[in-house]
Amino acid sequence: MNNRSAIITIILLSVHAFFTHLFTEHFSQAPLKETINLSQPVNSMFDVDIPMEQTYQIKLLFDREEQDFEYLKGVLGNMTNSDENGIPLDVAWSLHKEDTLVKSTSLVALNSCGWSQAQVYRCLGKIKVPPGKYRFSISINHPNIEFAKFRSYISINYNFKSGDTWHTGYMFWGMLFNLFIAPFVGGTILLALIIRYIRHLTSGSTGSCAASLPLAER
Repeated sequence: MNNRSAIITIILLSVHAFFTHLFTEHFSQAPLKETINLSQPVNSMFDVDIPMEQTYQIKLLFDREEQDFEYLKGVLGNMTNSDENGIPLDVAWSLHKEDTLVKSTSLVALNSCGWSQAQVYRCLGKIKVPPGKYRFSISINHPNIEFAKFRSYISINYNFKSGDTWHTGYMFWGMLFNLFIAPFVGGTILLALIIRYIRHLTSGSTGSCAASLPLAER
């Protein structure tokens, strides 16, 4: 590989890493995550930009904030035991594309559907729609003062592990390429360029010294 091809390859690897970063940042961002107060009635509307035709989960998120585990189960529900429901919430949500109703659901949210170190989740449903701008509305009746102890959010997002579009495939394989292959290829090419440059300097110095010797010493 000549110097020009080597430099072009390094530039392309750098551009690809930057593009993958921007691509991942855009397509992995949650279309919706807004705080809501569940200690009072909720009647809210949000503009939502869906970037890809992915299966998105609609959830209520509750920050744990070092609350006692048994208290959390009592208020939010124990997902491992259907008999240990939490405080119910009457939820109705809808998704509109301009003036067209795309999907709507009414339910009583009783139990948690996921736990992490930082949050507890309650699932409200799923959507899978073409990319575009939508309007999401949610209303929650019969609030409970116990929810005032939590910082709560309404969220629309997807699980990367269960992603089923080429976007998530590119994000995954692009990440692996940038982490393992690109550094090896780029590092090898850069090292070869450095060695080639050092040899060039060394050969140039040797030639200059030889040219400067008197004829009698040659």
